[in-house]
Amino acid sequence: FRRVLFRSQELTGWLMEDDPTLKIKALNDIPIGHKLATQAIKEGDTVIKYGFDIGRAVSDVKMGEHAHVHNLKTKRW
Repeated sequence: FRRVLFRSQELTGWLMEDDPTLKIKALNDIPIGHKLATQAIKEGDTVIKYGFDIGRAVSDVKMGEHAHVHNLKTKRW
């Protein structure tokens, strides 16, 4: 089980939409293919990935926290 981003590691990202960069510190180890929240998400909020609605938060997710099936659910079922 290989990890890409480790807890406390700082990530620098570029938002193509309006060109800013942002720095986020990972709050958890983030496995390959998983995501981290680029902003705080409240329970019940819609979650957007690459401009598309991918579901809703089933618990609060802090900025930099691992975002996956344990705190996000699809709206399809």
